[in-house]
Amino acid sequence: MYRCPVPGVVNGFRAAFHGLCLLAVAQAVALAAQEPGVRLPPPTGTFPVGVLDFEFVDDEYPSRRESDSTGRRLMARVWYPAAAASGQPRRYMEGRELDILGRPLLEALSPVIQDPKLFDDLAAATTHSYERAPVAAGGPFPALVFSHGGLSYVSQNTPLMEDLASHGYIVFSVGHPGGSSGVLFPDGTAVTYDQDWRDAVMGAAAVPDPDGRYSPDVGKRYGAVTRSVDDGGLGPWATRWRDDMIALVDFLYSDHAARSVLASILNRTVLEDLGYFGMSYGAAAAVSAAQVDHRAKAAINFDGTHWLSDVLGEDVRTPLLVLTSEDPVTYSNEFFFEPLTTMGTREDIVRIKLQPEATHMELSDIMFLPAAARQALPGGGRVDGARLSDTINAFIRAFFDHHLKGAANGYPESVLTEFPETTRFDLPHVRAWATAGQP
Repeated sequence: MYRCPVPGVVNGFRAAFHGLCLLAVAQAVALAAQEPGVRLPPPTGTFPVGVLDFEFVDDEYPSRRESDSTGRRLMARVWYPAAAASGQPRRYMEGRELDILGRPLLEALSPVIQDPKLFDDLAAATTHSYERAPVAAGGPFPALVFSHGGLSYVSQNTPLMEDLASHGYIVFSVGHPGGSSGVLFPDGTAVTYDQDWRDAVMGAAAVPDPDGRYSPDVGKRYGAVTRSVDDGGLGPWATRWRDDMIALVDFLYSDHAARSVLASILNRTVLEDLGYFGMSYGAAAAVSAAQVDHRAKAAINFDGTHWLSDVLGEDVRTPLLVLTSEDPVTYSNEFFFEPLTTMGTREDIVRIKLQPEATHMELSDIMFLPAAARQALPGGGRVDGARLSDTINAFIRAFFDHHLKGAANGYPESVLTEFPETTRFDLPHVRAWATAGQP
């Protein structure tokens, strides 16, 4: 099992930050190690990619934040198939985004990282997205809603979003005020992370497995998991992240959205073909959103520990793809997404162990750094970043193509064949334990 060699954050780091992608170590350190001019990989589809930021207000779902009492102001970014590329593509961080998204994250993780310039080179990296480009005339295109990792930001995994958009998807990523490193609204106002959230993240990282999640005894692990969901661990924030994703879809269905800057994009969007996905802490939010929102047809958990009891020993409502860097023997979601006695047997739930050498942090944009730079980081790896990116993109795209577009693409076997270093796994030890009547 992975352990981070950072002093003071040794035991428990992998468990806590597998659940929320601590990008202070991942993106803040490693991506900043890029030399200026390092290029993010181009999308592989036929469409150019447009990008647009917009905001909306959620006044329906409850919030932990007093400042949301009259309505939770939310910001989102959308990548979409464009008719043509014109002008200069967007930088990874434009204008004040470095100060609002990057530096507060460094501040939040100052016990581990203290260099205020770590994000400078990443901010200057060129993407393949063109702001406010006209939407493509093809389609209409399925809608995907993404949630980033905890203490991260709306542009996380930009190359993945661009690749999906280039293949004919409208991809939305929502920021989480109070939970993101920062949220910058189109009018220039900004919100940074909440201190109680940051303290919960750091507190979880410092606890050396107090409740038995790593016990070799299945029953003890199950007990530890049941104690940590909902009101334990990082559970108290999970419903708000889930609701942010659902609130975005609610807004997209509204008349207000139809009259907004999104109008031309929504005219080419099939909201009925809806998929939720997320990375790390956002991955748990995505599955919970698909469980609650009956408009969703598919969901992806991208290396995230689940923090709610909604699918603990229960069938997830939609087809599900799990992409994980974890060893199947120590897989943190072993009790989730299916009934315990039949765990791992649903054909429309596919669990994939990615490249053996890949770390959780390398599943963010850290994967594009040279291996030598990643090796020097706390918990960094040396996976072939281009190959890992291709793997992730292929699995996610094939899953959504199969379940949202009805493509007869041989998923998942076709992708497993293309990337033989990946492995599909199920959970026979959970079935055996549950069938013996242990729960």
